[in-house]
Amino acid sequence: MQNHTPVFNRFLFLFISFPLGLIFFVLTVVGLSLSTSLLIIWIGLPLLLLTLFLIRGMAALERSMLASLTGVVIWTKSPPMRSGGKTRFMAILRDPDTWKSALYMLLKLPLGIVSFTICLTLPIIATSLTVMPLVYIVLTSIVGNTDAHIAQIFFSDSYTFIPITGVFNLIDFAKCLACAALGVLAWIGTAKVIHGMTALWEGVARALLGSEETMKEPTPAEPYDLHYTGLQAQEMRG
Repeated sequence: MQNHTPVFNRFLFLFISFPLGLIFFVLTVVGLSLSTSLLIIWIGLPLLLLTLFLIRGMAALERSMLASLTGVVIWTKSPPMRSGGKTRFMAILRDPDTWKSALYMLLKLPLGIVSFTICLTLPIIATSLTVMPLVYIVLTSIVGNTDAHIAQIFFSDSYTFIPITGVFNLIDFAKCLACAALGVLAWIGTAKVIHGMTALWEGVARALLGSEETMKEPTPAEPYDLHYTGLQAQEMRG
């Protein structure tokens, strides 16, 4: 089914991926490194258990964000619930979902950096090109005769500046309009790139945050319990 999630929601998800990715990465690396190094003494085991629970909690938060902002629903089994602390610890330790979630937390940082960079640079470039005719008119009428340059654009194998002389120049304004046309194309391209990046996130999330048994949307007859967001629960009740 085609996903019609607004581009702004996808943009927001990509934009916050870097700060969240940094937090998730630090918590995962520090938690696993510290707990494994302390396994020779008793404090290492509860610290490792706490780290694994934290990783699963961060994975649940990520699935919720994906569902809320991108419309991507990642189905997963409930975490292992066993009686007894040792039995429960071993169940979580042996659960592949735990370690796949840990890998996702490590990958979220580099993917978040790429996503954050795209969300910063592409809209700035598109906006700068789109508003160039307005900037030219405003600076020409207000600033007057200056040596300022508001754009540098590639024309016929050479770089051409658009000067602000205080006198409206039709040729220079036409260049600004050409920049605006490029800006519109840049906005269209930005939207496509944002959709492509969220599709990449979806693929990684489905591979690492979803259970192998739940790669397809489950039916109510399936025996295992599943996590899903409140939005999906309301849709199912409706």
